[in-house]
Amino acid sequence: MTVIAATSDFHGKFPRSFEIPTCDILVVAGDFGASAAEVDAWLSTLPHWPGMEVVAVSGNADYGLHKEAWRLPWTYLEDEGAVIMGIPFYGAVGNNINEDWSALGIPGDTVVMVTHWPPRGILDEVLPGEHIGSPVVREEVMGSNVILHLFGHCHEQAGRTHQEEGTTFANCGYLGRNAPLVFEI
Repeated sequence: MTVIAATSDFHGKFPRSFEIPTCDILVVAGDFGASAAEVDAWLSTLPHWPGMEVVAVSGNADYGLHKEAWRLPWTYLEDEGAVIMGIPFYGAVGNNINEDWSALGIPGDTVVMVTHWPPRGILDEVLPGEHIGSPVVREEVMGSNVILHLFGHCHEQAGRTHQEEGTTFANCGYLGRNAPLVFEI
């Protein structure tokens, strides 16, 4: 069994004491809101670091950060997959609903999907009836073998999970108030 802790949406406000449950993999689903060096400095203060794997994608508050900027001792996924501790991950970095997500192409063996943007209609409601998620992300995840989709962005739904058609969807936003969500795979 592999334990995954997931969080997102720091917006540059890294807590001095951040309780990360004992886990094998920490996933950050975007919106660090800081430079790669600042993120690395923060990660080095965590009690389980080194020793845990870290997987991340960028979010809409991570302006201009691309794979070249994240040359750190952790896995940054930019529209690509990686096998972490035997688990196939795929991370996509589309950062707005109008972005062309048509090339998402989740590999068939993907178990954990990481995006910053939520899927349409799942933990993406900002006001009653107002959804900000991507219909393409939803369609792609629902048509795949993904069993865990981790994302953030929609602050109003942060810290919540939803199960549908064999997939657990998790809005893992931190926002200064939520502990990381924990999953076993």
